[in-house]
Amino acid sequence: MEWELHFNIDGNNYKWSGEFENKKIEKSFFQDENKTLTVKDRPIIIREFLYKDDELVIERNSNKFLFSKK
Repeated sequence: MEWELHFNIDGNNYKWSGEFENKKIEKSFFQDENKTLTVKDRPIIIREFLYKDDELVIERNSNKFLFSKK
C-alpha cells in the first residue's frame, strides 16, 4: 500500500509519501468500533519521505531514520 499527500501550512508546500506492507487485517476488525490493532497486527512501514518545498526533511525505511539529512 502506498500513499502520497500534498498539503500547505503557513505558505509552505509539503509532500508526504510512503509505503507500508500489504498486511491482511481481519474483517472482524472493521466490525468492532472498540477493537484496536496490536503492535504485531500493524503493517510495517517500508519507506516514508516528507518534503518541505521540494527539500527532503525526513527519510525513513526499515533500517534508518534521517531528519534533515542528518
